[in-house]
Amino acid sequence: MLRVRKDRDNRFCTPAVLFLLGLVLCLAGCSDGMGLKFAGPGIQTLAPRTQSPEPTTAMPKITIITSDETTVPEATLPAETVPAETPEESTDSESGSETDPEITDASESDGETEPETELETSESEADRPTAAENIADALIDITPGRILSEEDVASIGADTLFWRAPIDDEIFARIYGKSYRDGCPVLREDLRYMQLLHYDLNGNIHVGEMISNYHITDVLLSIFRQLYDAHYPIEKMVLVDEYGADDEASSSDNNTSCFNFRSVANTNNLSYHAKGLAVNINPLYNPYIISGYNTDGEKVCTPVAGVNYLDRTQEYPYKINPDDLCVRLFKEAGFTWGGDWKYTPDYMHFDCRGFGY
Repeated sequence: MLRVRKDRDNRFCTPAVLFLLGLVLCLAGCSDGMGLKFAGPGIQTLAPRTQSPEPTTAMPKITIITSDETTVPEATLPAETVPAETPEESTDSESGSETDPEITDASESDGETEPETELETSESEADRPTAAENIADALIDITPGRILSEEDVASIGADTLFWRAPIDDEIFARIYGKSYRDGCPVLREDLRYMQLLHYDLNGNIHVGEMISNYHITDVLLSIFRQLYDAHYPIEKMVLVDEYGADDEASSSDNNTSCFNFRSVANTNNLSYHAKGLAVNINPLYNPYIISGYNTDGEKVCTPVAGVNYLDRTQEYPYKINPDDLCVRLFKEAGFTWGGDWKYTPDYMHFDCRGFGY
């Protein structure tokens, strides 16, 4: 009975032992093939399968910074990736060096302007007149009618004192109801205000002013600039409105003027002055001889005080002669001189009827 039980136990144990032994050998073989170590309780650890060592090359070691700024020490990269770092580093250094010439160029260009500044400041004030915006700093009164010294003109610049501009509200307030009235044949927008210089017979420099039609403004500025440069004498030059637009009063004071909405003396015909297309220069000494005689048998002229200067064979102050600079410049510009008129000569008068305006 006992023997039968032992045979039965051996019959069951033997397969179990064989099964466990086979399982261990199977697991050991798998772990050895993968090169892994396996250890289990009560089982000896199996060493991995050894392989022949492969030749290695010395590889540079770099430090890699991960995205979370964690340093990974002693990491190695393949040798072919190392040169890739060199161009990037050289590019950074080159780009940094490229900015230096730009900065250098800028600094050099800044330095190059210094000699030019020194050259400008080395010029004398007489050779380089003060600009127009510095007139206020010069504290010089350039109100029309004022007398300037040669030094005043030099400090401001003669070119600066010859200018023109549209009729602004301030100027229009001076002339409206006087030289400019309702029915005027020329629009305010077609007139120009000029400021200029002129010499008198004593050599004084005056600030002059004049209003003309815009068609001839530049021509007049050119003519009067040439007269100024030649010291051609003109006694006065202010707007006729300073005399209430009274042509007789203005002419009697020997005032040179242009625009004035009026008729020709002793007629109903509109004057060229009404369009700003005629200029009277030094009118007292160069009167307009009107056809006819007065009760004393004398010729009638305007201004009335000009009767003392009707004899053109005599020399008078500010007299306009047929061959002088004033006549020549106006004629060259296409103007007509009244002094050439046969029966009613107007020695003060220059108009641009030939322009067709």
